[in-house]
Amino acid sequence: MVGGFDWARSQVNLATGAVGGGSGRQPGSSFKPFALATALNQGMTLDKTYNAPGTLNLKLNEGGTWKVSNYGDAGLGTLNLVDATTRSSNTAYAQLINDTGSKPVVEMAHKMGVSGDLPEVPSVVLGTGSVSVLDMAAGYNTFQREGNRIGPVVVSKVTDAKGRVLYQAPSTGEQVLPTDTAQQVNWVMSQVVQNGTGTKAQYFEPAAGKTGTTENYRDAWFAGFSCDLTAAVWVGYPGPETKYMTNVHGMQVAGGTFPTIIWNRFMSKANVGMTGCPTFPKPASAGYSQSYDTAPLVNDTSPPSSAPGTSAPATSSSSSSSSSSTSSSTSTTAATSSTSSTKPPSSSSSSTSTTKATVPGAPKP
Repeated sequence: MVGGFDWARSQVNLATGAVGGGSGRQPGSSFKPFALATALNQGMTLDKTYNAPGTLNLKLNEGGTWKVSNYGDAGLGTLNLVDATTRSSNTAYAQLINDTGSKPVVEMAHKMGVSGDLPEVPSVVLGTGSVSVLDMAAGYNTFQREGNRIGPVVVSKVTDAKGRVLYQAPSTGEQVLPTDTAQQVNWVMSQVVQNGTGTKAQYFEPAAGKTGTTENYRDAWFAGFSCDLTAAVWVGYPGPETKYMTNVHGMQVAGGTFPTIIWNRFMSKANVGMTGCPTFPKPASAGYSQSYDTAPLVNDTSPPSSAPGTSAPATSSSSSSSSSSTSSSTSTTAATSSTSSTKPPSSSSSSTSTTKATVPGAPKP
């Protein structure tokens, strides 16, 4: 596990958040799949629609009014849950969590492996909680395993000189989400990669995932998986200062930019020899999904929340940031969870370190 540039410079494991001495980062829209899973688990279907105006003053079932906006105040019309996810509509997802309730969404994320501090307020759906990169890898790995949660481990097996097994990590997980619900969410996230905000993550295997970008480009994420491997990538500035990625190599760094590219390069290397993943099956409830004549969105920034009772700060602490540099000023952390123990994850390039958590090689249920 690599959690920073140099132990002599900093004794914080930036990939593990508060556990490693940091305090986590906000996940932005990469948190939305946990709300989608909650909605489907409550009986909603993927063809459920919401009007997604550029800005919405939403009367909350939990009390008060929440003003929430899409990126660029873009009005996106009427969206079903598939298109609301691929286009990462904040106003649609605000209405979704108003229907599901905040507490069930937080409970779902925790059940699926996210251990960070998640406020039970509507804005949590836009990623205002505090998570680590390892949190997101663990949570998304539960999606990859079709709702079966098994925690990441550092050591999967220990043998002696004669090959006798002295220790074997547990290989049986807990079913925390119905298989059919997980399969629906996974197909939706595959559409994010195919024609949504995560197109730069496409590589030679079918993939699913979700981008995330926090206010003013402070944090950028992509978490996703193939049939063999789950990985989460965070990009941001380390250190105590609040700094924004508004001009990194002339680019505003959103989840659909550097994080998806890093994820793509990592997975392309790590999945060598693991070809043969099937495509994600389309659920019957998916219905019609928009096809876009314009270039897919690459920015899914979550604006500041004005939801009453919001306890999460506008930006999270920068003490838990990242482990390796992709440029002279911006750094990345990648945490990976694998469902195959035959080939451990490997770094995608010499300039990107990864925090690796290998999950025992139990087949998906």
